[in-house]
Amino acid sequence: MNKAVFLDRDGVINRVEPGKYVNKAEDFKVLPGVIGALKRLKKLGYLIIIVTNQAGICLGKVTDQEVKAIHEHLKKGFEKFGIAIDAIYVCPDYSSDRKPKLGMFVKAIRDWNIDIKESYVIGDSLSDLVAADTLGCRSILVKSPLSPTIAANLLEASKVIENETKNSNNR
Repeated sequence: MNKAVFLDRDGVINRVEPGKYVNKAEDFKVLPGVIGALKRLKKLGYLIIIVTNQAGICLGKVTDQEVKAIHEHLKKGFEKFGIAIDAIYVCPDYSSDRKPKLGMFVKAIRDWNIDIKESYVIGDSLSDLVAADTLGCRSILVKSPLSPTIAANLLEASKVIENETKNSNNR
């Protein structure tokens, strides 16, 4: 059996702004550290599998062909660094494949003979964590503009609220 790292795309691999969609390959900007991280994971023997919700397709913000072109651009870009993306699974709508539902994961597990207990999900949203928990694998939340705010404790959480309240009052 194989071990895998399931990666969310937007906010984990590439830059993203809340409410915006990457709809052209030239707009796909890889985040700092991604190349080194993927090389490390490959060296450790993990399959790299991207699982990405792309509701922009069903909302008419981006076409299926544009997403495919972005993913070809992504794969070729990483190949230049000796990194193979093993698979990319896309949910274009709000079906049973959409995270936190498990459709994309189940397909990948079957297609790649993955040992879920030896695998990880890395994402920037609660839907990624819920999927990992339901699957029974480990998860890691990374910070992005789309991720929930994480505070070390209640005092830090109250400071976040205070800062956001002040900022919204100054608009």
